[in-house]
Parts: sequence; C-alpha cells; structure tokens
Amino acid sequence: MNDCRVTPVADHVTIIPLSRTRTSGQGAFAGVENINSMRITEGRSINALDEQQRRKVVLIGQRVKNQLFAKDEAAVGADITVNGISFKVIGVFVSTQNGNQQQEEEKLYLPNDTLRYAFNQAGVVGSFVIVPKAGVHAHQTESDVKAFLAQRKKVDPNDKGVFGSWNMQDEHDKVQGLFAGTSVFSWIVAIGTIFAGAVGVGNIMLIVVKERTREIGLRKALGATPASIVAMIMQESVFITAVAGYSGLVVGALLIEFIAKMLDAGGGRAGFFGHPEVQFTTALIALAVLVVAGVLASLMPAAKAAAVNPIVALQDE
Repeated sequence: MNDCRVTPVADHVTIIPLSRTRTSGQGAFAGVENINSMRITEGRSINALDEQQRRKVVLIGQRVKNQLFAKDEAAVGADITVNGISFKVIGVFVSTQNGNQQQEEEKLYLPNDTLRYAFNQAGVVGSFVIVPKAGVHAHQTESDVKAFLAQRKKVDPNDKGVFGSWNMQDEHDKVQGLFAGTSVFSWIVAIGTIFAGAVGVGNIMLIVVKERTREIGLRKALGATPASIVAMIMQESVFITAVAGYSGLVVGALLIEFIAKMLDAGGGRAGFFGHPEVQFTTALIALAVLVVAGVLASLMPAAKAAAVNPIVALQDE
C-alpha cells in the first residue's frame, strides 16, 4: 500500500439548496476537477485550505446554477442551504466527460472533511479515490488495495461482489487503443496518398522530359553536364510537389481551425475532440516529407534526362 495515495470520500448527502431544487452532493478534495473531468467556468475549485480548515464552501455544477440563480445573477459568493446548513458558493463547473455531462453538472461538491463533520459522517467512508504513484500501473494498485481490504475485513479476496471498483486505467487504455488504431490507419492512408502523389509527379516529369528532349539535347550540346540536367529536373519536381502539398496543408489547417471555431461556438463540449489543431512541428515534418517525395519522384525522369544523347535529340523533329 505504499505505491498509491488514498483519499477517503464521504457518503453522498441529499442537497436542498435554498429549498428550490433537489439534487445530490459528495465530499471532494483539492484536484477534484482533474479526476472528475471538470472545467471551472466561474470562481475556483476546492483547495487544500478548504479541507484543512473545514470551510463551509461548495462547488456547484452548471445545471445547479441554472436552477438556483437567474441568468444575470452571480452565483459565486452567494449562500445556499445544504440540509439546513449554509454554504458559500466558491465556483461553478461544467463537465467534460463524454455522455453524462448532464448528470455530472447536477452535483455539488463540498470539502471532504467539512461534509464528514458537518453531517456527522466522521466515521463513515463511502468510497476511496486511489491515485497510483508514477510508474505504478493502476491495475496492480487496484489488486493490492482489494487484497489489503480483504485481509483487513476477513473476506474472501476472490469474492468480486464484496468490493466494487472502477479503474480509470481501463478507460485510458481504451482511448489510447482507439487513438493508436486511428494513427495506424492515418499512416497507411498518408503513405498511400504520398506514394500515389509521387507516382503522379513522376509521370508528369517523364512527360516533361519527353516533350523537352530537344531542349535538353541543346543544353548538353552547349556544355551542360549531366549533373546540371539532373538538378534541373529535381528542382522542378520538388517545386511542383512542395507547392501542391503546401496548398493542401494550408487548406487542411484552415478547415481544422474552422471546425474548432464551430465547436467553440457550440460550447466546446466535444470532449477529446473539442480543440483540434495542427502543431507547427507536424507541419514542418509534412513539408519535409513532401520534399523527400518530390526528390524520389524525380529520380527516374532525371536519370532519363541525363541519358539523352544530344545528337539524337537535335535530330528529333
């Protein structure tokens, strides 16, 4: 049990703020917004001093605010009644979880110790929030905690119905697997697209070389070296590839920025996909790949141009 930090959370209590609505609340602690995927929109979250001093403060969800306060009425600093006890609102949050935002935003969060002592739950623990130390896998921590509790409470460790648990690592692994699969698929599509584009540019350059056979022959007759001919063809190929690729990159970046603006206008409630963007390093890597693809696409046309016989080329009508 030395590989994690355990925070006991008091049982839920019934909340009746100002006798105007009925919702539920629970004990919380500093950093609750990170674990519960919340974004503070007004005021602040619960901090360590709130816990240590058992302050009578409360963090409310957006839907709770909408029910308790008028549209132009300030919630932060106002007092609400929780089971007959007055608490000061210190912040308003919205949920960034996918699928259950409405349910989460109907909750209230009070400092854990405040809730436990104010509502006579000092000896009651409803749940544990367990944060593994860096480098320790959450599944291992979960198994260790269950084994410890089973030994402490003298129950069968194989009885899965005794201790319920939810492991965020599972959700994280699912999301990572989704992104890994998407990344692999994107790489396959990208490589295929680049290969098709390189073949297309190579064919264009082959046609260009064929149409400029007399020009190339004349250049060689006037003293142009094969290296200069190869450099000329490569420069043209890289230029075509870079211009086309950069134009596509700009259009793609503008499209992503437009989507981001639309999501923000709609409240930015798209979870992981709420703020799409193109990183500058990614754009530079894409341009470098385009340049390399242009060089590779020009190798065969450049070799064919360098092999042109000036005498035969000048005789060609």
